[in-house]
Amino acid sequence: MKTATIMLSGGIDSAAAMHFFVEKGTQLRAIFIDFGQVAVASQLSCARKIARVYNVPFEVIDISGIKRSFIGYMEGNSVSMGFVGMVENCPAALFGIAATYALLNNDDGLILGVHDDDFSVLSSLVQPKEYIKNYGESLAKLHNRKFEFYSPFFDMKKSDVISYAVKNGINIDNTWSCTNSAEMHCGECMECKLRRTAISELGLADPTRYRLKD
Repeated sequence: MKTATIMLSGGIDSAAAMHFFVEKGTQLRAIFIDFGQVAVASQLSCARKIARVYNVPFEVIDISGIKRSFIGYMEGNSVSMGFVGMVENCPAALFGIAATYALLNNDDGLILGVHDDDFSVLSSLVQPKEYIKNYGESLAKLHNRKFEFYSPFFDMKKSDVISYAVKNGINIDNTWSCTNSAEMHCGECMECKLRRTAISELGLADPTRYRLKD
């Protein structure tokens, strides 16, 4: 891909994906979608910092008003914006917005930071990986042009992504994973658990402060 839009969440995975494509020479633009998520302040702060490190144009797409329509389907103030019953930051419902942005800018594709462990909790769904791949292919056919959804880590584990990030000088302390809090990583949500487990598996010192301690 010569040009692409990347969905930059402020997490380790999308930061690593940005590094991957910057190294390949892809011309990137980054978007952060504010849909009223609980951790939006810290996610946005980290996403903006990551974009600045790589000198990539960054834009916030604010659809936070949609929270009023979706809140109440999950516990607390979480917003169900993904696959039914899944965590609030699953971007399934946001693919259309991000892809439209990329197409309007004549980009060749949309980059996601997803990895194999993201799909481990989607046991109730049939072929979620194929769904994501087919989404991009369908848009390419619809618009009769080159376009794809792509992640360099699609078949990698979270620990592999973090290992790649660390080896390539990405400061994981400047990334945000938690979906339950914008003040301190809760240590309990799915994203926190994936982060903690993967860093532990690699034998690395975890710089992240968690509210829930072992």
